[in-house]
Amino acid sequence: FIMQQQHQQQENAPNDSDTNTTIDVAAEMKSLSPPPLLTRKDLGGKWEEQDGTGRPRAGARRNVKDASSVSNGENDVGIILCGVKSPQNVGSMMRTCRCFGIPQLLHLHYALNDETNVHYWNQPNIVQQLESCSVGLLSSFQSNDDKFQTPFPSMSIADFVTSHLQSNQSPPLVVLEAIAGAVSIHDFKFPQNCHIMVGSEHKGISRQVLKALRRDVDAVIYVPMVGSHHSMNASSAMTVALYEYRKQWPPPK
Repeated sequence: FIMQQQHQQQENAPNDSDTNTTIDVAAEMKSLSPPPLLTRKDLGGKWEEQDGTGRPRAGARRNVKDASSVSNGENDVGIILCGVKSPQNVGSMMRTCRCFGIPQLLHLHYALNDETNVHYWNQPNIVQQLESCSVGLLSSFQSNDDKFQTPFPSMSIADFVTSHLQSNQSPPLVVLEAIAGAVSIHDFKFPQNCHIMVGSEHKGISRQVLKALRRDVDAVIYVPMVGSHHSMNASSAMTVALYEYRKQWPPPK
């Protein structure tokens, strides 16, 4: 009835142009729906601004005082970004990690230019871009570990292979990559204690990493695609993997 009434009003309204007015159905439906409740005080920190209804104002930023408060306190899972370059993707991944209560994030970098050996953190304004794209969450990932000489934990792919994949003490690595032999994420049982790796926008997972995977310890999984396009944005793929992980291993209430 409401939509019928709105359409009737539109039909009777004066038209200042000679062209027909196109109705935006999505906008019409959105205007009829109440705004979602976005408060999540149990996920750590409070919204800096609220509009009196318990919802954050548009553009309000969450003040995360303790990054570990969004996890289950056991550091059960971590995310590893293998050569992801886009600050927009990395910043979005930071935000997604906090949404799913993931306390650990490690960035593995290639040389951006093999001739000059310019690495990820030497790009102009990279820190400012990540701070903006992560909606102010960059500082919550910072580490006091002296081995990381970067704003948040980051190392070369070669160093990661040496320190992680050549050690029997490191948690299982679950690699998200569509290659022969990979297991559908629908059929995969995540280890509770593991690291999930997402590849770069163009190169995917480094061959150096794939060759070093430990038999009967690490795993390769993929997200089945049923549409006409067969590759997913790196940040979106990570979100799918974290959703499935949290479905199997929800944090304690």
